[in-house]
Amino acid sequence: MNLEALINTHYAKLNETDLQILEYVLKNKETSGHLTIVQLAKETLTSKSTISRLAQKLGFSGFTEFKYRLQDTNVKEVEQALPLMVDLELTNHQLTDIQATHKLFSQMYNEASIQAIFEAKRIFCFGTGWGQRNVISDFIRNMQSIGVFPIEVKSTFEFRKTIKQDVTSDDVIIVVSLSGDITRIESELTYALVTGVKTISITELSNNYLSALSTFNLYFQASRQVVQGKEFISFVTMNLVMDSFFRKIIQYQP
Repeated sequence: MNLEALINTHYAKLNETDLQILEYVLKNKETSGHLTIVQLAKETLTSKSTISRLAQKLGFSGFTEFKYRLQDTNVKEVEQALPLMVDLELTNHQLTDIQATHKLFSQMYNEASIQAIFEAKRIFCFGTGWGQRNVISDFIRNMQSIGVFPIEVKSTFEFRKTIKQDVTSDDVIIVVSLSGDITRIESELTYALVTGVKTISITELSNNYLSALSTFNLYFQASRQVVQGKEFISFVTMNLVMDSFFRKIIQYQP
């Protein structure tokens, strides 16, 4: 039972001085739990015997047990508050990332990239990881709803083969990556660049090789968070960029 509940239970036994002491304790929970009986008596302008009797009225054997209960209550309240603090921090980071990504999109969006989409003979889409491929799948589904049918390249092997054997300068390639690290497909993207294939990159905001090799760049912000000792990265803003890009496509008027 916490201190407030104990006060309610034993309220009939408490006099005005007791209530004044308890009011001080409740207002100063963090420090009160570390005071000696002499210090608490001084802070509340009472005596050691008054505080000792108060502790007994609340059901404790004496001040020491009362003090330990107060400390334990403080610890439990902090423990209960921590998950809420973590949730709030995660939410705040997410909102910050979303706002930053909106700003990045407005700064980096180039209408020529939309024009390239409409002029392309084919649109090839590739995500460098599992999460990125999910983002690509949503984009393709949206595009199909307006009668445009991008081709999803589902593996690194397939991407290498497609670039070297199938893609022409009449096509557009969209590549979604978290870091922009494209070591496994660097030579293929370099080949696409020198042969005139337009590439649209979607990456986290950073100096990365994918952006350097691409015709058009779109960026998102994704903060790293530690949850239960493990790093966590949300792809919400990656989805946001692709959704914003799709909305620009359906608004485009040549």
